Amino acid sequence: MDKILSKLKRESVLCEIYTDRNFDAFNVGYLVYLDKDWYGISDYKPNGDWDGYLFRQTDTVSRIAVKSKYLNKMQSLIKKEDLVYPFELTDEGIVICALNYVKKTSKVIKIELFNDCDLTLIGLIKDISDEYLTVEELDTYGEMTTISVIKISDISYLEFDAEEELLIQKFVEKR
Repeated sequence: MDKILSKLKRESVLCEIYTDRNFDAFNVGYLVYLDKDWYGISDYKPNGDWDGYLFRQTDTVSRIAVKSKYLNKMQSLIKKEDLVYPFELTDEGIVICALNYVKKTSKVIKIELFNDCDLTLIGLIKDISDEYLTVEELDTYGEMTTISVIKISDISYLEFDAEEELLIQKFVEKR
C-alpha cells in the first residue's frame, strides 16, 4: 500500500481510504502527509465541505478507491484550491509534527489509542516529551474533565480542525 499511497499523494488524487475490514466506513480526501508509518489526509464530508485533517497508521489501510462514481461527484463539490498543508514535515515524523503544530496553535485534537474507537480523548495538548503526551481532556462544552498523560507510541489516530473539534474549540475560546 505504501507505493500506492505515495503515488496518490504525489499526484494529488482524491481517494477513498478504508480502514474497516468490512468496507463499511471510509474517508474521502487528498493525502497531504505520508511517512513510513503514517498518512494524513485533508478530509471531506459527503456534502463536499472540508472536515479537517486526520492521521492514521498506514498499516490500517485495507482498501483504497479512486475514480469511483462517488468520487467523481465529490470532485465537483470540493474546492481543491483550499487544500493546505498546515505544518512542515520533518524527520521527527507525522505524529510528532502534528502534535507540535496542534500544541503551538492551541487547537483541540481528537486522539485514539490502540486502534480502539472506545479509547478516544479530545482536548488540548499541554506538554510533549520524548515518550509522553499530556492532554487537558475536554467535554463537549469545552470544559476540562481531567489531565491525562499517554504514551505517544500508543496513539493510533489523530484528528483536528474537524467539525467536532471546531465546535469544542469555540467553547474553549469563550472560557
